Amino acid sequence: MAGLALALIDSSPGFDATGMTAAGLIAAGATATLIDGSGSFAWAALLAAFVGGWIPLIERPSLPASAVALLFAAIGTLAGAWSARLRRSADRS
Repeated sequence: MAGLALALIDSSPGFDATGMTAAGLIAAGATATLIDGSGSFAWAALLAAFVGGWIPLIERPSLPASAVALLFAAIGTLAGAWSARLRRSADRS
């Protein structure tokens, strides 16, 4: 839901805050993987597509530039998965 909301806000006329969109994608991706808690990098990659994939779908005319949203979503989801793995390994010891 956060990815769709960010895509709708980002595609609205007059919105020009790329940094806020990037930070929102990183935060949404990290939150999604931390809620999942499995620490699976494969699941994190799938969540990155779910979170960041809305922007290239909605902003199809600017496709090469809007595809960078997937990179920011991937940064967030992979960081969240890594954090979940660290938390699980700390709980085991």
